[in-house]
Amino acid sequence: MNIVGNLLTEFNQEDYDRNRRAEGYEDGYDDGVVYGKELGRSEGEIEGERKAAIANAK
Repeated sequence: MNIVGNLLTEFNQEDYDRNRRAEGYEDGYDDGVVYGKELGRSEGEIEGERKAAIANAK
């Protein structure tokens, strides 16, 4: 059998799908972490400004 024939017979769709899902999960997780940090920072700034305004008003 030639090299191409060996590659095609050794290909396992389940392993391929499992690896692709793992890669997608890692990409999605990384995107989620970045989004969460940005959202948390934004909400923290808003809360800090609100507290500063209340302190100044007192």
